[in-house]
Amino acid sequence: MIDKYIYAVTKELPEKKRKEIELDLNLLINEMIDEQDNTLTEEEKNR
Repeated sequence: MIDKYIYAVTKELPEKKRKEIELDLNLLINEMIDEQDNTLTEEEKNR
């Protein structure tokens, strides 16, 4: 799902910048997911 989002966001960007922005977005999104995961209790994670 994240890959589809990143593709949709970057598909119209200039080809020279596209790969770098894809990598940056992927890193940022995964960091945000990890941070959110760290704030959840075990009960919340298992829902």
